[in-house]
Amino acid sequence: MRSAQNLWAPDVGNAAAITLIAACGLYIFRWVFSPESTFFNDDWHWLRRAVFSDWSTMLSIWTFLPAALFADRPVEEAGIRLLYQIFELDHTGYAVAMLAIHIANAVLFYLLAARLLSSRFYALIAGVLFVIDHSVAYPAWWVRTTFTS
Repeated sequence: MRSAQNLWAPDVGNAAAITLIAACGLYIFRWVFSPESTFFNDDWHWLRRAVFSDWSTMLSIWTFLPAALFADRPVEEAGIRLLYQIFELDHTGYAVAMLAIHIANAVLFYLLAARLLSSRFYALIAGVLFVIDHSVAYPAWWVRTTFTS
């Protein structure tokens, strides 16, 4: 059995586990790339703000800090504005970016679990369950939740 310090070292076992986690995430959420998928619910509110308000409205520290508990999310707004600058209204671009973030989080979760559990097998199970769980994966298909998760 490998020591906990060596679990972070890149090797074939970690590479295979990370590949499996990414493959599971891509397979389960392949539907987000279909042409029928589009922005959902309150995504349009954030996209409207990204399109019709200028970046300069966020440059003041007083507008960047949250003004209310749930009324505004400045980091989320900045992220959606950035995604809009790159992809405009192409949902596929958003889906690729958000699914990549979700899979990266699953890989980080796997690495953390491997360290805490001292077992790559159980960490792999945790990583796969994390990447395929729809409750955790809202950011993979719902733009607004990307930066709040």
